[in-house]
Amino acid sequence: MHTELPSWLRDHWSEVEHVAGTLAYRPDSTIERAQTATASMPAFAGLERALVLGDVLAEGGMGVVHNGRQVVLDRAVAVKAVKEARRGPRATRKLLQEAWVTGQLDHPNVVPVHDIALSDEGEPLIVMKRIEGDPWSALLARPELVRERFGAEDLLDWNLRVLLQVCNAIAFAHSRGLVHLDLKPSNVMVGAFGEVYVVDWGLAMSIDSEEGRLPCTADCDEIIGTPSYLAPEMLASDGALLTERTDVYLLGATLYELLEQRPPHRGDNVIAIFFQAATRDPELAEDTPAELAALVRRAMAREPEERFASVADFRRAVQGFLLHRGSLRLSDGASAQLEELRRAIDRGEDAATVHGLGTAARFGFGQALVAWSGNVAARAGLRESTQLMARDALGRGDVSAASGLAAELDPADPELLEDIAEARRQLEAEAQRVQRLERLDADMDLRTGQRTRVFITGIFGLLWTLGPLPAAILGPEVMPMSWERLFTTNGVFLLLVIGLTTWARESMTKTLINRRAAGSFLVLLLCQPLVMLAAMKSGVDPDSVVSILLGYWTAIAAMFALTIEPRCWPMALLYVPCTLMAIFVPRAGWWMVSLANTGFLVNVLVVWAPDRLRGHPAMDPRDGD
Repeated sequence: MHTELPSWLRDHWSEVEHVAGTLAYRPDSTIERAQTATASMPAFAGLERALVLGDVLAEGGMGVVHNGRQVVLDRAVAVKAVKEARRGPRATRKLLQEAWVTGQLDHPNVVPVHDIALSDEGEPLIVMKRIEGDPWSALLARPELVRERFGAEDLLDWNLRVLLQVCNAIAFAHSRGLVHLDLKPSNVMVGAFGEVYVVDWGLAMSIDSEEGRLPCTADCDEIIGTPSYLAPEMLASDGALLTERTDVYLLGATLYELLEQRPPHRGDNVIAIFFQAATRDPELAEDTPAELAALVRRAMAREPEERFASVADFRRAVQGFLLHRGSLRLSDGASAQLEELRRAIDRGEDAATVHGLGTAARFGFGQALVAWSGNVAARAGLRESTQLMARDALGRGDVSAASGLAAELDPADPELLEDIAEARRQLEAEAQRVQRLERLDADMDLRTGQRTRVFITGIFGLLWTLGPLPAAILGPEVMPMSWERLFTTNGVFLLLVIGLTTWARESMTKTLINRRAAGSFLVLLLCQPLVMLAAMKSGVDPDSVVSILLGYWTAIAAMFALTIEPRCWPMALLYVPCTLMAIFVPRAGWWMVSLANTGFLVNVLVVWAPDRLRGHPAMDPRDGD
């Protein structure tokens, strides 16, 4: 059709222009349908029967509800009347009072009263809106119907939102000074499109009405309400005790039934039910969400002053739970991760597994707190998961990670912080120990300065080996020894040691072993004059001092092998027989000096040669100075 519309408009444009000419130029006003001559007025025949009753919709103890039709409006209605067997002035007044109460409540969640009519017998009839739907109690018993009809996958969410609309109706009634006093799921109707209506206001009363038309709580002197739901004060037969908080209790009892799928008060007989209502607090399943459980207990507190102060407060609490529910779901999921984290730590799982579970738990709790900062369970779970991860990291020696996690705790965990501080002190002590070992290892590194050390040692080894040979070959007759020559020779060697050490000071002072080697030569040459001076003062002949010097060198060689280079023990051992030979065969003394020093030279060159240093167990693979 839309493709033919332009052509149609061209053909009929004159008609459009004619209509436009009859209108005031007001584009924002409605173009109304013209009254044609052929239009007929509706027939009003039968208006003397303005209301037609149909079959029975529902029955109660006193009343009956029929399907009906208002003829003049051609509208389907519900018509409530007193049962024939219960007719009388008292029942008639109660029916009229219900109509008058409901007539005061022009609210979307209260079934509107259209009219009060008379039956053929002159009995009053309340004409109300007919609801195409089901009692809420029937829907609670058939969750599959709720899912099918309203597409509700989350039944608790759906039912709580119905409860919020019930709260709206009751809060409005309270604003008009009326209390319902018979709230329960069966007195709530849910329409086919999700409309919610609070019905059966037959027990409703005015709290402060001074006119006799509406029933007043001050005049109530009997037990009223439904036993399975009623509040304790409703048992007192004292209307002065009935307040808005009585309806709060009944709303809490309704919420109880949503959660437990049964009314809050149960017993084998009415007396037992009354006793339970008066003496027992509501008992909820362990898996009931903690926030909802607390809400039910507060609303159903036996003492009215301990309940929510108003229906509005109760409604805000329920709405708050709905807002918080996403947060609670996140924290529930994170709690499962937390439990896995506990088990993983107990089993001694690897760090990656623990870290993955801990991160997932902490993220879940964190998101729950973002959704609702007042989520106590999420806050506690985040703290525990953080503490567990910090403890695990600390146990694995990762003090940095543990410290970072501990810093996130608010308030801080003093015990954890102290354990982290102790672990840090131990790490610092261990680091210092390792540094000392590394310095010692570096000090004992034979590769450092090895060429310089071998060069200097080789020079002294050659001089000490070759120097005594002239005296040994020529003998004392040809080359007698003198104290002046001995002291001079010692001085020359001392100056040579000082000069070479100064020249190679960077290499010879870099490691402990080099410093000790250079120090040994200095000590040898500094103390040797004292030995010679003691011998001279003791009257020892210069040619005979050689055995004393060999003994002195034997001691120095032994100390060198013990403290500096253990692999020089063959040299130290060689000095011993050479010393003994010099003592017992004085003429062989200088030969023994040359032989012993030859052993020193060979031993040092063998153990400190570069090829012997390769793969030294205490050394790094370095060469050169």
